[in-house]
Amino acid sequence: MPYSPEEYEQLKEFYKQELRERKVFLQRLHTARLRQQAEEHLRQMEESLRRLGIEPETEPPSSPPSAPPPLSDPKTLF
Repeated sequence: MPYSPEEYEQLKEFYKQELRERKVFLQRLHTARLRQQAEEHLRQMEESLRRLGIEPETEPPSSPPSAPPPLSDPKTLF
C-alpha cells in the first residue's frame, strides 16, 4: 500500500534529520581523527628534536606576531 502524502512527508523529514545527525557525527569523528594525527605528529617531532639534543619550546612565544605593513597604492610604470 503506498504512503499517504502526510506519511511520505514525515518519512522524508525523518530521513533528512537522520542524514544531518549522521553528517554531524562523521564530522566530529573526522575532526577527532585529525586531532589525533596532529598530536602524534607533534610527539614524533618533539622526540626527534630531543634525539638531536634540541629541547622543544614548552611555551609559545609571548610576543604576538607582527602584522604585515599596510599595502600602499600600486605603482605603475606609466
